[in-house]
This record gives sequence, C-alpha cells and structure tokens, in this order.
Amino acid sequence: MSKAKEGQARPPARDLNSVLLAGAKIQKSTKEMVAETAARKKTNTWSTKASQNNFGGNPPKYKIIKSTNLNVDGFYYANKNRCKTYFLTHFHSDHYGGINQNWDAGIIYCSPVTSKLVVQELKVDPKYVYAIPLNTPFTVVSPDCLGKDVTVSLCEANHCPGAVLFFFSIRNPAKPQSPPTTVLHVGDFRWDRSFMQGIDLVSKICARKVRLNELYLDTTYCDPKYNFPAQRDSIDAALMCAEAEGIEKNDKTLFVFGAYTIGKEKIFVAVAKAFGKKIWVDARREKILKTFFSEEDAKMLTRDRGETNVWVVSLGKIVNKGLKEILDDANRRSGGGLRGTKYQRIVGFRPSGWTYSGKSTKKKGAIQTTLAPTKKSKVPDIVATRKSGVVSIYGVPYSEHSSFSELVDCLMCLQPQNIVPTVSADKSREQVTLLLDSCRALIKEEKDSGMHDEEDAKRRNTRGAS
Repeated sequence: MSKAKEGQARPPARDLNSVLLAGAKIQKSTKEMVAETAARKKTNTWSTKASQNNFGGNPPKYKIIKSTNLNVDGFYYANKNRCKTYFLTHFHSDHYGGINQNWDAGIIYCSPVTSKLVVQELKVDPKYVYAIPLNTPFTVVSPDCLGKDVTVSLCEANHCPGAVLFFFSIRNPAKPQSPPTTVLHVGDFRWDRSFMQGIDLVSKICARKVRLNELYLDTTYCDPKYNFPAQRDSIDAALMCAEAEGIEKNDKTLFVFGAYTIGKEKIFVAVAKAFGKKIWVDARREKILKTFFSEEDAKMLTRDRGETNVWVVSLGKIVNKGLKEILDDANRRSGGGLRGTKYQRIVGFRPSGWTYSGKSTKKKGAIQTTLAPTKKSKVPDIVATRKSGVVSIYGVPYSEHSSFSELVDCLMCLQPQNIVPTVSADKSREQVTLLLDSCRALIKEEKDSGMHDEEDAKRRNTRGAS
C-alpha cells in the first residue's frame, strides 16, 4: 500500500477485534444469495437470470437493511404488498434492474443526480422518486421501518456520478437508552482513504466517534490479484499514451474512449482538457452527461464528428473488430469512402479494473505480496497494448471499484462489527475469510515491528490505499 497523507492514520491494530470477529457473523448464506449472482466480470448490464425469474419474490437478506424492511438495490424483488420503501445507490443497470416506466411499487430514494437519470432515462413517474441531498440526515417515515426511528445520510461513493453510500441510523423507541444500530451500505465504491476521510461521517467512523455495526461491502475485486493502481496514476498513464500516439500533432489518428452509460468520464475528460480537445458523443450520451457535467465540462462536448478526433463510445466497442468498424464509418462519413482518407489509424482506450490483475503470485504468500508497499507504476507496467494493423488498443487499469488492498484498508479504518458482502454469492464466506486474514497479516506485521504504544501506532500507522 502507498503512504497515506499526513494525519490520515487508521485506528491502531489492537482495536480491531470487531473486524476479526465479523467472519462469524456473516448475514447471508450461499443459498440465500443464489438468487442474485453478480455477473460484473463480463458485463455491467444486469444479467442475473435467477433474480429475473424470481421477479417480485422474496429478496435475499443482503438486499434488506437489518432490523427493517428497507430495500437497497433490490428492485427485481419489488412487491408493493410487501415493501414500499426503496433505495438506489447509483444509476448502473445491475443496481436499478427492475425499474421501468411502469414503476409504482413505492418511493425510490436516491441522490439528486441519480433521481434525474431515473426520471429522464427510465421514464419513471417523478412522484415515485425522491432526491435526498448529500451529507444531510433524512428521517425515513415508513411502515418498512418496522416501528424503528430511522435516519439516513448519503455520502459520495467515489464510483460514478451520483453514486452514494447510504448510512442508516436505526433506533428502537422501546429502548431509548440503547445506542442506535448503524449500517453503512456502500453500493459500489472506490475506497480512497484521503478522499473518504474528507467526508465528515466517514471520518467520524474512522476516528471511532461513531461505531459501525453493519457494513454492506462491494466485493467486486475481492481477490489479492486485483491490486490495480490509483485512479490518478491510471489517468496519467492514459495521458502519456495519448501523447505518445501523437494526439497533439496527428489529426490522422482517431482516439476512441470506452465508457459505460455513466462512469469512466474522468479519463476522457482529463485527456480532452490536457490537449485542448472537444469530445464527440452521441445524442443520448450528451443528454446524460449534461445532467451532471459542470458548465465548463459541458462546453467540451460536441455532436459534430468532424470537430474533433476524440470520441466516446460504448465500452463493448473497444475491441479490434469494433474499432475497425468505427474507423471505416468515420472515413465514409468524411467522404473518402475507404479507410485511410481522413483517419489512417485508430487508438482505443479500454478502462477497466479487469484489465489489470498485477503480477501473478502463487497462492501461498499472496496476501503479503498484495499488501506490500509498491513503487509508483510506470506506463509499460500498467497499460497493456494490443496492435493489429491500423488498430491499437490500450487496456487502462482504471477502476471505479475498490481493489483488494483498498478493501482491506477500508476494513482496517472502518472496523465494522459485521461484514455483509454484496457481490459473488457463491464466494461470500471465502471473501470475508480472505479479507480478515489480510487484516490479521497487517496486525501481525505491526506487532512484529514493535508498534505496541497506541500513540506511536497512530503516528506511524499511515499506510493506506491511494
């Protein structure tokens, strides 16, 4: 792990008993989760046949906030006779799946950006969508609270535009002297200690001012081989590759960036700004981007293909065949008819965490290897290049999910009493065990280093995911 900023120390290792005990308190069993196996490795589109076949059926426990009936990202299980209160973490189809223009199962609570997209893109009646401002406690009044006093706060998730963490504080009025049950549902997120500790609520949890009972954790990359670079390093790598390919001087090369419906914007925006370029997008993407782009960033967008050689397309098109088709079409539109008239080459950028899994390691010692400090990566180390004739493809290890080492750092900082994985149903227990073993490895390392004094630990214990 790289070194965290000054003052961003995590709690001392000796206080991590709650984390180490969490493995015995997994909320979901394999049977309960079979209904919704996440298929993120192949696509970002909801493809869980089991969930679709169980439309309106009983949701697995990890879709319901503990001690309530509040549903988070479980829209395929929507049933107005069973639940009327729903929460949507962000606008990706594997999370909003089940919502359509006929939605009437209940109120959907989400961030302001996500609420606009749900109404605009899914055509949901606005009366069923409620936007909660970020960092502002909101009282949930619903029979789905099961008689509890529930407040929820939304925090930036560092994932895609509009993505949020939901922090629930649940108090039983029958036990006014008892502390509230606290639940943090991260949806999809990218843990970055310096960024997250800049959020007041998260900072209080890290400082032990607020105890975290339940952590619903995005375990997309819960494998030691996924230890990709920080986002900034990946963006810098993409900038260097674009420059090496002649983006500043060569108008005969078409640069194409893959992206989701929303997500991956940071890379193509950074390239456009660095080299003074406009960004071509299709009509639908332009409409979506303008819902959350700043006025300055929106000015970079254009619908005129001839105005720029920086284009954005669906991530699935960043393959050899897809890029050849884009190149041929671009030249036909320019009037030349054949490849090589307006553009002679095409360079595609495919940003994804799946692009990079680090250097292969033997299973034995994988934890230690993953958690070891690493030097800042160079472009050849983190960007895979494939060239075929006039097509070049750069696989940029840019992820909007947490890497394995970042997940470990998240647990070391938040110290939840219980961990509830939300990805890969068939590996739930294995994931928790692996994460806890990694926490133990760090604790042992610190003890072996003689970090016994608590104040000394706070000063020196500053390694974290960047």
